[in-house]
Amino acid sequence: GSEEPILAHGIVEFGGALHFFTRQHCETQKKLGKVLCRGCGYFFGEGGPMRTHVQNATSRCLDLEAAEYYLKASRDEPVPEDAGPEDAVP
Repeated sequence: GSEEPILAHGIVEFGGALHFFTRQHCETQKKLGKVLCRGCGYFFGEGGPMRTHVQNATSRCLDLEAAEYYLKASRDEPVPEDAGPEDAVP
């Protein structure tokens, strides 16, 4: 059978050091209600604490969080190809 990867994420820290996160560590933190900031490598509480961190952190943290947000699948209904302005929902 195929083996699952051990590593979940890695970052290059200031000064060039590599910091790796195992899947097990990330899953344990998730059970505690925490999510990883992929910009700085720290775990924060979901929701408010993470939003506060991103708003007050370096641009690297903000840029990565914004990129993840925009990469999430849209929950909107797909728009038909032949839809026109008259089909818009007010």
